[in-house]
Amino acid sequence: MSRTPAPLSIFSGVVLLGTFSTSSTGCLLLKGEPAYTTTRGMTVGFWRRTERLSISDVQLRDNVGDAQTETYEFTYTPKPGGWFSPTYESVWLTLEVQFGQSRTSATGGFPAIVQAPREMDLTVNEEVGWIIGMKCDDAVSVGLPDAGLQYAADTVLFQSCEIHLVQDDYDGLVLLEVFGDGKINMQTTSGEVSVN
Repeated sequence: MSRTPAPLSIFSGVVLLGTFSTSSTGCLLLKGEPAYTTTRGMTVGFWRRTERLSISDVQLRDNVGDAQTETYEFTYTPKPGGWFSPTYESVWLTLEVQFGQSRTSATGGFPAIVQAPREMDLTVNEEVGWIIGMKCDDAVSVGLPDAGLQYAADTVLFQSCEIHLVQDDYDGLVLLEVFGDGKINMQTTSGEVSVN
């Protein structure tokens, strides 16, 4: 049985279902609402780079050169329930990542140009009964310096996000890191995630 999704609205450039919104992250997630049939190809989350870094004395400035793009298809399989728990279907998603060099405001001690993620879009590839959303940290992460407290000239930044998958009382979580060289890292403790 197909259910009609809650109405979509546009507010400050962010697609919303409910009240969650930030300036650089879009999330379609309503915990506690009944699941609906997600439309194939629907964007369920997005992120756009801001100037904020996880170290307070340096900011990201303009991009240098064209962006490169990597596309990852992955499947989330929920952890099986017990005898009296419902069983939920796997969901197949696509994450498109744009990345490249970005200039920083650094005047010394930190590279003037770094590899940074620029934007990402999360779409669903099939109609499923999940409510899916993505929330990302406010700042791009820098990571730790070397033993001499210096950052390498080819420093690669990363963005940390959470992908939530909700259906009835089941709340799945995928932890996502997207790196400035286009690589990703995904982990979950509430099922399995596999990059196709």
